[in-house]
Amino acid sequence: MQIRAQDNVPLVFEQFGAEDGIPLVLLHGLSQQRHYWGPVIDRLPGRQIVAVDQRGHGDSANDDVDATSDFSIERCATDVMCVLDE
Repeated sequence: MQIRAQDNVPLVFEQFGAEDGIPLVLLHGLSQQRHYWGPVIDRLPGRQIVAVDQRGHGDSANDDVDATSDFSIERCATDVMCVLDE
């Protein structure tokens, strides 16, 4: 699924497992993407899981995000809140 962050940057994420309960949000490290979590997701049956391509990575990468973009903890946390609100 794709949404737009508050600053209009695209964010792509996938949901897995149960539809209810508190979601477990999986965030990759530098130079990774949401698919990195595949083996982990397979070992967490019955959990609601959200795997996010963080800004500038995987399917969330685009021409609007470059080395001068805001990658602060605050911005990344806001992105996750946008995903969870969706």
